[in-house]
Amino acid sequence: MLYTIVEFFKACSALQVVSADFLPDSADVVSIQAVGCDPIVHQYTGGDSIRQFTFKIVYRDIGSILGQGYAEELFQAVCDYMQTSLPKLAYGKTPQRFEVLKTVSVAERDYSSTQYEMACRLLYYQKGE
Repeated sequence: MLYTIVEFFKACSALQVVSADFLPDSADVVSIQAVGCDPIVHQYTGGDSIRQFTFKIVYRDIGSILGQGYAEELFQAVCDYMQTSLPKLAYGKTPQRFEVLKTVSVAERDYSSTQYEMACRLLYYQKGE
């Protein structure tokens, strides 16, 4: 599911480079990182379920004077993108919606860079087997 989400965000014009589970030291790279969770939100008696895939979107700002203002604009553009489109999932899975679980915040800071992150989840319907 992680790579499906990464491919989905590669089409977002606000993001220049998207990677999976790795944030390099270079600037202007956004990483999509999986976050562990209980995947089943609701189980129906027939075996169908509403499930979730949680992830965080991470951005590192290196030596920029733009700081958190730019990070907030970037993440707002990502939120707008998530509201207008949904990824294509494997057979038997139907995406329902994205939700932001934690708004943009500083995750890590050192002398030359600041790392920002936002936690999200994709809710989807999965047909029972």
